[in-house]
Amino acid sequence: MQAARSLLGLLLCAASLARADMGLLKQHCGTCHSAEQNTEQAPSFKAISERYKSESEAAQARLAEVIAQGSAGRWGKLAMPPTPRVTALEARKLARWVLDF
Repeated sequence: MQAARSLLGLLLCAASLARADMGLLKQHCGTCHSAEQNTEQAPSFKAISERYKSESEAAQARLAEVIAQGSAGRWGKLAMPPTPRVTALEARKLARWVLDF
């Protein structure tokens, strides 16, 4: 039930933003991240946006790098795996979408 709610929240939020690429979100992000609720696996898009929104351009570059290469220790014990099939442009688009959340 929680997973369905998280996915529904993700889909609703993504639909409201014209820049969101639903294919990328579903394929890469929606497995672990939800729109507004932190999960055991990952922080929500809202939490990420709130943490980094004041950094603007630098934050977008940093998040794009994390999306592409993965990270560990930023949000707890679990590591975010790299997503090598995401291009640099796609990673920047996803980062911008998260920061605009």
